[in-house]
Amino acid sequence: MRIAVVLFILLAFTGCQMKPSADAPPKRTSHEVDRILSEMELGNIAFNSPSSMNLHDSATIVLVLSIDTPIEELMRRIEEVGQKNGRENQDL
Repeated sequence: MRIAVVLFILLAFTGCQMKPSADAPPKRTSHEVDRILSEMELGNIAFNSPSSMNLHDSATIVLVLSIDTPIEELMRRIEEVGQKNGRENQDL
């Protein structure tokens, strides 16, 4: 972390600009993103959520996705503590 901060500060003060790598994904316009989202299949999603947590607590949240498995089955697969939630026909 310190190395990244120091590198950023050095680049900022020396006027160097980082160029995107050749492997960087192309930037997409909002129209392209909307088109891609409209082509996505709908599916079912289930997840657990703790009823409450304190600031320093941690909890495992499990998210299960499926195109054809019913929500009830997806929720049965979740063994972690917390309320089980599910939604049908969500963009996956």
